[in-house]
Amino acid sequence: MLRKGFVSFITLLVVIALAGCSGSNGTPASPSAPSIATPPPAAATGATINGRVIGLAGSAGTGMVSALAAVTVTATVGDVTITTTIDGQGRFVLTGLPAGTVALSFSGTAARVTIQNVGKSENIKIVVTISGGAATVDAEERQADGKVELEGRIAEIPAGATDTFYVGETMVTVTGTTVIRHGETPVAFEALKIGDRVHVRGVPGTATNSIVAEQVIVQNTNAKVPANLKGRISALVAGTACPVLEFKLGGWTVATSDSTTYSKGKGCADLAAGTGVHVKGDVVAGKVQARSVQFDKK
Repeated sequence: MLRKGFVSFITLLVVIALAGCSGSNGTPASPSAPSIATPPPAAATGATINGRVIGLAGSAGTGMVSALAAVTVTATVGDVTITTTIDGQGRFVLTGLPAGTVALSFSGTAARVTIQNVGKSENIKIVVTISGGAATVDAEERQADGKVELEGRIAEIPAGATDTFYVGETMVTVTGTTVIRHGETPVAFEALKIGDRVHVRGVPGTATNSIVAEQVIVQNTNAKVPANLKGRISALVAGTACPVLEFKLGGWTVATSDSTTYSKGKGCADLAAGTGVHVKGDVVAGKVQARSVQFDKK
């Protein structure tokens, strides 16, 4: 009896051991698979350029910036080419750009501009002016590590301002500690002029599109930028009249004056919407001051 009971006890232990090694269906349990964390989504890479184009006529031939829907800008960096559409306000965004020198080209014109030393994750804002098949970068802003660098022409100095000016769309504020100089020569704020090309270093301001300047370096005091425009006048500016008349041409506001010369037998009074003209002048304070206006031959 003792031997039989001992065998039964051993049998019971074996059954318990097998049950511990079995799944609920009686089959051997598989080892648990190791936990694998889902990788986070890949971070966006590449530089970004936010741009605005002034003076680029649309394919419809109206000469107005609002006709830019079919116009594109193409960025080329080495073997990489990225193209995007310019919207009706002349704005565009290029993303995923590799580091290096970025060449920008615009459909419908031979104009080209180059942005040097673009960092692999840099955010850059630019304002590009196109006139007569040539393009210039009027403002270029870069941010990194809480600092801002901005280069371009002073587009506006508000009336009566003693500490504020605009480069492109960015408001620059100087303080009592801001250093303003041309070379090694100190420059007073009052000596700054619209059209001066400056390099600003500072920190982001509290307002959108603003910089508090630590240093303003005046690079070029030539306030005039040559302009050469051809096309049809899209509209006369209300409230203006000869001899100081303003009209819209190729995305620009053109202003005439007493000193503007015209084609033989023509004059300011012959300017009208739809008239084809060739204007030569200078960009001053965001407008083309016309030196000469030639009318298309009919």
